[in-house]
This record gives sequence, structure tokens and C-alpha cells, in this order.
Amino acid sequence: MIPYNLLLRNSLTAAACAAVAAFGFMDANPSLYCYHQFLQWRGTASQGAYHDHFANKTVWIVGASSGIGEELAYQISPYCQKLILSSRNGEQLRKVAQACQTCPVAVIPLDVTSTPQELERLILEQLIPELCNNPDDENNANSLCVIFNAGQGHLSTVQETDPATTLRMFQVNTIPPIVLTQLLLQHKILAPGKTNKDKPQIVLTSSVAGRMGVPLSASYAASKHALHGYASSLQAECSSWLRVDILCPGPIDTPFFQNQPDKRNQQQTQQQQQTTDDTTTKTKKSPFKMSVQRMASLAMSHMAQKRQQGQEAWIAKQPTLLGMYLQQYVPGLWQWALNQKVGPKRVSLYQRGLDLYDPSSWNNDAGGDSDKKQQ
Repeated sequence: MIPYNLLLRNSLTAAACAAVAAFGFMDANPSLYCYHQFLQWRGTASQGAYHDHFANKTVWIVGASSGIGEELAYQISPYCQKLILSSRNGEQLRKVAQACQTCPVAVIPLDVTSTPQELERLILEQLIPELCNNPDDENNANSLCVIFNAGQGHLSTVQETDPATTLRMFQVNTIPPIVLTQLLLQHKILAPGKTNKDKPQIVLTSSVAGRMGVPLSASYAASKHALHGYASSLQAECSSWLRVDILCPGPIDTPFFQNQPDKRNQQQTQQQQQTTDDTTTKTKKSPFKMSVQRMASLAMSHMAQKRQQGQEAWIAKQPTLLGMYLQQYVPGLWQWALNQKVGPKRVSLYQRGLDLYDPSSWNNDAGGDSDKKQQ
């Protein structure tokens, strides 16, 4: 007869090995991945979860002209009460709106770098009339879901990054969601609903760079880290009636850094594209990058989960997802890996003009280690 302790130990070992193997196939945090797979398994019945969450909500997507924001518009439109799309590119917004015919759609062109006074005027003169038939009736606007998706990135070493680029990162990625949220709260557009179903929701598109350092994107990472501090504080103050969710995508198959403000490196980085926000053209596929359709689908499942309070959603393919968990639970080990392995390698690939998201670049860069030894 097998001793009980040995049987228990072997069972736990087998379970741990199975869990590790299963994690290797995941492209989101386990709770979200399992919930999303459950919805997919249910097939058409899963649409009920999305309908229950979005049916009484007006969804305002800031940064909806392309990339993740555009795809979210397509996937949310069949379920929400009304869709409002905003971005600087009014012409592209109208094309997206024409493709979303399953619900009423409004287009409000918006430059997120506008002054607070200009943003407030836009809210009063354009947003509120779209939210309710009677602009003076503030209670009609309580079922609002705001998705802040507009953003900009950069790809350059700290030494090469122009101070104006750092300023631009905060002007686009950090300040607009904070200012717009404050204005929506002050004008009671975001306010307690009558039931939990009417609970307003804020969704911030952050990045894995908001959770850990990313070599070659230091200023971008700083701007995304700031979002997490604001979101956590906001949720703590308003958790009884407001839900705040943060999406942390890894590399997505869209060229986010194509429009980076640092002109000196644009030509080089056009071949080294990734995204976490609002983007336009497609690039060659990489096994390190997730499709924008998959990312938006996982984000939809996260938003539709029945929770009273918001949470972070980690959405990334391996090995990026593993890195996020190492950063969370063994930060010293992960920082060592960044310092000694990942950081020098990324800088070496970048300086050689190689694609950072092409596995062959990492496998064949023989010069990377020699450069490190010479430093």
C-alpha cells in the first residue's frame, strides 16, 4: 500500500506540473483566461453575459479611430445601448461608425491634448446632449462606460529620448484620462446609479509597461505607471458606486510606435512596431504579438465579469505574461533578468536596427553578448 504522505506529495507535484503547463498556454491572467474560455465554450449563450453588462450602458471610447479602440467599438456595438466614438481623426471615426450599425452611434472628434477648458466645453456642448434627451436631467447619464484608449509610445534609449518626447508621453497618455475623469465627476456625468447594474465604469488602457520597466520605453513606462496610481486612488475613493478597470496589454499586432514624437528614430522604429493603444496600419505577424481581435475579445470578457469593483487585466502572450508574474512575486529576480539579460539584449537589437519582436533576431544576435562584455 502506498503511504499517504507519498501519495499526497506525488499528487501535489503532478497538480503543480499541470498548472505550470497550463499557464504556458495562457495569454491573460488565469481568472480572465478561464472565464473567457468558459464564455467561448458556451458559444452563442455567452452573448448573454455581454448583453447583461452593456445593455443599459452608453459606451464612450476615447481613441476609437484605429487599433484596440476600433476593434472594441466593433465588438461592443452589438450589446450596448449607445456608442460614442472620439479621436482626432474625424474621417476615420466616421468609417468606424458606419461599420457599427447594430446600435446608435455618435461621433465626437476630440484632441486629448486640448486644454481643460476646451475639454470641459466639449463635454457640456457635445457629450451631454448625446447621453440624454434632456441635458438638464443628470440622472439619465449614470449608465456610462468610458474607455480611455488613446495613447502614444516611443522607442529609444534614455540617452536618445528628447525631453519633449517625455513631456508628450504624459500629455497624451496620463493627463487626458485624469482631467476627463475629473470633469465627468464634477458635472455628475459619472454618478451613483440606482442599482448595481447602473454602476458607471471607467476602463483605462494601460500597458505591461505600467507594471514593470521596459527598456527603450522609459518615458512611456513612466506615463503608464502614473495611470495605475491614479486609478487605485480613484477606486479607493469611489468603490461603492464606481468601477475602475485597467487593461494591461503586452505587444499587440499593430504599429503603435510608428507615430512616436521622437523624429530621429521614426525611420528605424517603423520596422520594430508594437502597440497597446490607438494605432493604424498593420505589420508583419510575430509570435510575441497578440492579434488586436484577441486582445479586444479578452478585454470584453474582463469588462463583463460580474464584480463590484474593478481590477487589472493582464493580457499578453508568453513570455511577457510570465515576466509580469515574476515582477509581481519575485521582483528582485525579475529586475536582475531585466538588468543582465533583457535590457542589454533589447538595446543591442535596437542599435543594430533589428526587429525586437522577431524571434530570429533574439536567436541570431551573436553580437549582443560581446557588446555587453566590452561595456
